[in-house]
Amino acid sequence: MRKNRRSMASNKAILSDTLETCMRNDLVLLFLHGAGLNQAMWDPVRRPLNGRWRSVAIDLPGHGARGDAGPYTLDAAAKLVAETVRGLAPARALLVGDSLGGYSALAASRLLDPAQVAGYFLGGCSQNFAGKHRRSLYLRAALMKVLIPLFGEQWLARKSAEKLMTQAGQSREDIEAMIAARLRLRAFPEAVAAVATADVFPLVRAIEQPLVFVNGTLDEGPMRQEAAFVAAAKQGRALHFDCEHGVSLWKSEGFAAELDKFASEVAAS
Repeated sequence: MRKNRRSMASNKAILSDTLETCMRNDLVLLFLHGAGLNQAMWDPVRRPLNGRWRSVAIDLPGHGARGDAGPYTLDAAAKLVAETVRGLAPARALLVGDSLGGYSALAASRLLDPAQVAGYFLGGCSQNFAGKHRRSLYLRAALMKVLIPLFGEQWLARKSAEKLMTQAGQSREDIEAMIAARLRLRAFPEAVAAVATADVFPLVRAIEQPLVFVNGTLDEGPMRQEAAFVAAAKQGRALHFDCEHGVSLWKSEGFAAELDKFASEVAAS
């Protein structure tokens, strides 16, 4: 009797592990980076998730390995993301984006088969730019256009990446990996032109899957419009970290931990 009970308990444990493995194999985390950066930006987030979830990080149009293949536009990004998601079939995709990556995920949502998308985990994109926030964006883009000819794109990219990643507490290895994967600062003005006047609110409204907006409490624009975006989403909610814009860089471990929880939730649905 005891042997049978132990055997039953063992079988239940094996079945539980098998089901969990099946859920994980049915889900792929697709990572979309921020403006001017590249897929290596996600290394500090993906590392804690290794062995738990399959994941793919891609370079957006005009960035990284795709830097010479044409400028960034929302349409080009949407098509690339949709093509990538289709290529993951029969697995479902969980779209993970920060800043421009978040806007790219929202733009792609209109092209995606809802049955192949498990959910969205998006940082710094609960905002349609207007007023001072749009002016600030245009000013930064104009400044970038001036600085690149003065200092050279590669020197400026290295200095910018080192400053940002060091302030965010990232390792030298991760800084060098992102630099090696090619930082294209000329993509920043392209990204600004794409998102500054974009209205992503209807896209949020149309998304059927669970949608988490991840914002830094010091990121004024997305925080100000967050409540309206969450209310517009059919299954929307918000998650906050004590930091500036770019939660995935400033709070990589916390971002990964919350993403892991969300992935477990949508994998089981």
